[in-house]
Amino acid sequence: MHGTFFETLPTPILLSELWTQLLTQAHVPPELQQQVIAYLAQLERTDIAQTRQIALASVKPRLRIMSEIQADGNPHTYAEISPRSVNLIVKPPEEIDDGFSEWLREQFQQEGVAVSATPQSIQIGGNRIQVEVKRIHHRRNGLHWVVQAIA
Repeated sequence: MHGTFFETLPTPILLSELWTQLLTQAHVPPELQQQVIAYLAQLERTDIAQTRQIALASVKPRLRIMSEIQADGNPHTYAEISPRSVNLIVKPPEEIDDGFSEWLREQFQQEGVAVSATPQSIQIGGNRIQVEVKRIHHRRNGLHWVVQAIA
């Protein structure tokens, strides 16, 4: 599944909003929040998740940012996703009608996988898989395409 189905906000904006909520909860005055958030927003997830060495401590603390998917980010809540199906969900760079199969082939090729694709099947190596190509409109992040094989 393409990350845009879950990541409807860029990570820096998401983390900035997280820091804002935490600082508000800690009663940090709004005028100080903006200064602090400017520094915190520069941190990457890997920076935040580093194990820390604290003098005289017998434990090494580490912060983790965990995520839960909103209901509208769960592909199984969309009617286009059939039960007992295997789905490749992708977001093309713009609306693609006739050229979707070619675009999909190019995407696989960038990953070093040679495929032949039509709206009814995908061939990877010697294996041909019968598929159905569908459009799905993500409630927060627009048009995606689903290449679906029924199990």
